[in-house]
Parts: sequence; C-alpha cells; structure tokens
Amino acid sequence: MWKYTILLVAFGVFLYNSHETYGQIFGYEPNVDYPAYDKIPSGLTFRCADRQPGYYADIETRCQVWHWCLPTGYMFSFLCPNGTVFNQVSISFKPLGLKVIPKVLHSNYHTVLFSSAGIPCL
Repeated sequence: MWKYTILLVAFGVFLYNSHETYGQIFGYEPNVDYPAYDKIPSGLTFRCADRQPGYYADIETRCQVWHWCLPTGYMFSFLCPNGTVFNQVSISFKPLGLKVIPKVLHSNYHTVLFSSAGIPCL
C-alpha cells in the first residue's frame, strides 16, 4: 500500500511543479493561446486614480488579472483561474473567447452605456 502512496505523491509533485499543467484547456496551448499566470505579473500599468470605485479587467494581462478599485483610489488585484478571464459586466470568470467592451474598461460598468463593438480580450 505504501508503494502506491509514494507513487501517488511523486506524481502529484510532478504535476504541481509542471507549469504546463496549470489551466490546460483542450485545444489551447497555455501562454500561447491564453495567459497562464501562476501569480500576478509585476509592472502592470493599471491604476485606480481617476476611476470610479468598482471592478476592472486588466487588458494588459488579456483579462486574467482583475482589479478592485476602492473610493479612496486604493487598488486590490486578483488573478483569475487559468483558462478563464474576468468579465467586468457580470463580475465573474468566463471561459476563453470573451469580448470586452472598451467603454467598460475605463469606467465602472454600472454607469455606462454598452457599445456593440467589442475588442477581443484574448
């Protein structure tokens, strides 16, 4: 029995250390077809200054990172599960292929009229 336990633990460690396994989606290649971050990238240019409080997708990371802007201008950043992107309209994670509306990226989704012309987030 202990042999199977050791084998299972070794396989788990292999999968955990293999960055290729994070967020694999059938038919897509991680870091090519979609971002597969294991942490929030440093040096992002998104800032909450002059924005209304709310939740914002970060197009620099192809929407895998999202930001929560507080009324004070303070910002919290979060990482979406791999294989998903942040949908700023529904404030949820969506599978690959999401379209982002440019007007929404610059203000809180509650206060804008949505354009039918979207740009690909991915």
